[in-house]
Amino acid sequence: MNENLQILDYKPKYILIADMVRKQIQSGRFKKGDKLFSDDELALKYKVNARTIAAGLNALVKEGLLERAPGRGTIVVRNIENNKVVSNAVGMVMFSKGDVYSDICLKISQGLMHRKLYPVLINESVVERHRDCVITYLDQMTGDEQRPYGMIIDGNYGFPFDHLFSNPSRFENIVFITKYHHPERIGHAKYALVDFAAAGRMAAQYFINKGYKKLACLASHEEEYPGSWSSMQVMIMQGFAEVCQASNVRFSEDLFWKLLHGAPFEKTVGEVLDSKDCPDAIFAYPDYFIRSKIIPLLESKNMKPVKDVNLIGFYNTHHAEECGFSSICINEEKIADAAVKLLTNETQEQDILIQPELIIRQPKP
Repeated sequence: MNENLQILDYKPKYILIADMVRKQIQSGRFKKGDKLFSDDELALKYKVNARTIAAGLNALVKEGLLERAPGRGTIVVRNIENNKVVSNAVGMVMFSKGDVYSDICLKISQGLMHRKLYPVLINESVVERHRDCVITYLDQMTGDEQRPYGMIIDGNYGFPFDHLFSNPSRFENIVFITKYHHPERIGHAKYALVDFAAAGRMAAQYFINKGYKKLACLASHEEEYPGSWSSMQVMIMQGFAEVCQASNVRFSEDLFWKLLHGAPFEKTVGEVLDSKDCPDAIFAYPDYFIRSKIIPLLESKNMKPVKDVNLIGFYNTHHAEECGFSSICINEEKIADAAVKLLTNETQEQDILIQPELIIRQPKP
């Protein structure tokens, strides 16, 4: 309770007194067995007469919160669960731009509004660059007296997972989507994640089935790499390597790790393309990386993309379609549908692993 709170006249004063004491019990300031100040002390403190205090406290006696007896004073006899009002707002901490993430965001928003839930999306640039602002957003969404219906969160590496772990009671109905870049799971949360290892297995198996013998899995630079849980690229590569090893097909992880840790792309990959171990099939994440880096490098070596070196990308965006290479689709609609159903308890599952799909394209003439 605010110690300097002024008693207003829009309610009877004894009701205001009852409201303030009730909030103190609800907040835990006064617990079962605690003794309140005397009526005279409370009257002096709140600048009302003792009869008003008595009327307010007696109202709480009728609610079963207080007991008043001569010689003993006023005693709290029951705690109050701090039940927050649940709104129809759903906090969304996720990317909302680009070919894929804008589609996921739109489909989730449509699914929520169809259920009369209201999506509240944080600004894209804040999600990417301002961790403290994301924490402020999370705290404001889960206030002391009101909480949202739930939250849908893209578990990107920069998300403040530690804030959720340190405040579990504030974040009750949470669904992580697409990825979860933290080594430990939040036990009560739900997950609609993409099976990235399956994407790698799918790409490698396709190459092998088509008769390719020298496969490569390329990477773009990641400035921080604390573990495989932190990187979609590494998860994909691990699935890719698994199939190659099982099929006794030539594949070395060295090139992938060099690129992931920052080796210069044109020089490092160019040397491989000039060697006797030149790959005849390449998988890389994402589509834009293939279009902007890999295809120009192949063309500089007088190699035709897809024809001389088959290519598979990731996300199945317009880049793959326009350049005519195959790509992995993460099934955005399935992610969105699973996220909404998990949030609204329309499914009893807690962890849904979305299977990707390989979209095959014929090389353009």
